[in-house]
Amino acid sequence: MNDVESNRPLVTVIVVSFNHERFITGCLDSIAAQTFTDFELVIVDDHSTDESASRAEEWVARSPLPARVIVNPVNRGICASLNRAIRETNSEFISYVSADDEYTPRKIELQVGTFRGDSSDVAVVYGDVRVIDGAGNEIEASWFADGRHGDPPTGRVFERLIERTNFVPAPSAMIRRSALAGVGGYDESMLVEDLDTWLRLAAEYEFRFVPQVVAAWRRLPTSLSNDHSRIGRLRLSRARALDKWVGRSAALDHAILQRNWRSAMHTLSEDPEVAQEIMRMVLAHDDTTWRRAVARVARVPGAGALVSTALSIKGAVRHRRR
Repeated sequence: MNDVESNRPLVTVIVVSFNHERFITGCLDSIAAQTFTDFELVIVDDHSTDESASRAEEWVARSPLPARVIVNPVNRGICASLNRAIRETNSEFISYVSADDEYTPRKIELQVGTFRGDSSDVAVVYGDVRVIDGAGNEIEASWFADGRHGDPPTGRVFERLIERTNFVPAPSAMIRRSALAGVGGYDESMLVEDLDTWLRLAAEYEFRFVPQVVAAWRRLPTSLSNDHSRIGRLRLSRARALDKWVGRSAALDHAILQRNWRSAMHTLSEDPEVAQEIMRMVLAHDDTTWRRAVARVARVPGAGALVSTALSIKGAVRHRRR
């Protein structure tokens, strides 16, 4: 082992912040309270317009942890921010958290222990989270307790991610760096990083579940999943993540097209343009779907333009296949 390898930390904790002035100190304090200490901390401020970067720099200045702050000169998004931090570090494992979330004290310890006791085929170790509000009040004691996301699987989980839902809470995960590099890192064309990254990793590697709450996941009115002005873009990003896998098998193709079709229908009233884009994805793979498109969209008041879109997509798909 050379000096660079012997001196490198085992884990890099990456905190991505965008206008998280209210929460970033609590997030960083939760990282400082970890029972496992062989890690470095990299905070990426994604061109915040509040005092998030200043709060992070002040915290780093008084902390004994090996930590630094990177400030993006423009807003680049989660995936680009993560890739930048990863390029500037060389640890064996990556643990990412948004600056409005928090870790429980044994988060890193539990997950490193799981990696160390398992094979190199494991790319992701994830756990449970509790959900909190802006004031830190508990909304849900466990992400998995109500069964909404099913029993958390372990092992080969690719089909489960395709057929059902994204069951990995982003702040609960730790990733093997070599596996993430092997699948190309984070896709910077995506609005969000989670489903696309989990799918690419799950196609090649195994996942492991730690049956403990390892993070607090904050749910805010401004969170992407709650922001109706951006929910269409979120669904489009997830539809694109799924669409990458069409052609792998007939059964999975059916599941992907069904999920994306439902997503398009759910998006119609909130963002018709995005709904049309998702419809185009589905119809590009299955030109018989246009009949369902016409039948269902026609029932939506004022949706004549969308019916025309479905018909025009059908014609375009047929033309391309000649």
